[in-house]
Amino acid sequence: NCQNNACETFRMFFGTNNPFGDVDLGESVPFCSHLPNHDSDVKSQNVSSCVFHLLCSLEELYNGCTKIVKITRKGLTDAEEAKVFKIQVKPGTLNDTEIKLAEEGDQEMIDEKASDIIFVVKEKPHPSFSRKGNDLLYTT
Repeated sequence: NCQNNACETFRMFFGTNNPFGDVDLGESVPFCSHLPNHDSDVKSQNVSSCVFHLLCSLEELYNGCTKIVKITRKGLTDAEEAKVFKIQVKPGTLNDTEIKLAEEGDQEMIDEKASDIIFVVKEKPHPSFSRKGNDLLYTT
């Protein structure tokens, strides 16, 4: 990543993107305000999100439910840790709705945030009914 980004390399070595930050000149240096500010961009970057399907019956989608899901994730030491999440599915949730748990996934580098976990609600097939938007259809 540092091979193509001089600002990132500077930030990694000096801990800031502002070369004048330690001398308390800050933004008062005439050309300093024109330097790219990547601090917020770099800190907010996440590695790719982890996506999981959350299977729900029609009844669970209609009434709402709480799903308990156990996820194994990697920490900074590459040790795997299991974590249990309670996922709240609200009444009326539609198929393919995404439920995001920010920064709960794998964390590969110390200067990166942990990845997000995204649960995609998937409707289980029902023997007698199917759903189209908010409509419940009887299947024969």
